[in-house]
Amino acid sequence: MPIYPIIFWRDARLFYQRGLLVQTWKKYGPDVKAGLKWKLLGGIASNWNERTFYKKSKLKILAPTVFSFFGLVNIQKTGDKVPMEPKDVYCQFLDLTNLEAGVSTHTFYNNGHFFVIDGHIVIVDYGNPRIHPVLVKYDDKIYEEFNFFYSKWSDAYKRQLIH
Repeated sequence: MPIYPIIFWRDARLFYQRGLLVQTWKKYGPDVKAGLKWKLLGGIASNWNERTFYKKSKLKILAPTVFSFFGLVNIQKTGDKVPMEPKDVYCQFLDLTNLEAGVSTHTFYNNGHFFVIDGHIVIVDYGNPRIHPVLVKYDDKIYEEFNFFYSKWSDAYKRQLIH
């Protein structure tokens, strides 16, 4: 994590030196990862999305956002790390959501986005609006049925590739 600000500032400096700062700011919106707006505002927007989504929905699968300083800093309740391989976590999400978790491999394939609180899985990185409908639809199912000993990854992964 500490390397990201270094990469960001290096990229921003290169944009400025090459005269691309104003051009890229105008050309790319905050959703385009190549754009400077995304580099500057993407994390803040994601944090703010997490705060507002948690405040509106209060889903069991979401790690509570205790405090947010305008999206600059979020404070969330965390727990123990998920004791599974990323492929197993991802494939179980595909199974539990009827493949709808495939909308965001970034979110569902990364073990760092999940913790165990009171014996249940919770997600800490839910700022991507594309995953909100999936979380709302399958909140109870994921919260109650997530199995930490799941390892049937190959079948679910193959089904996701076929569809």
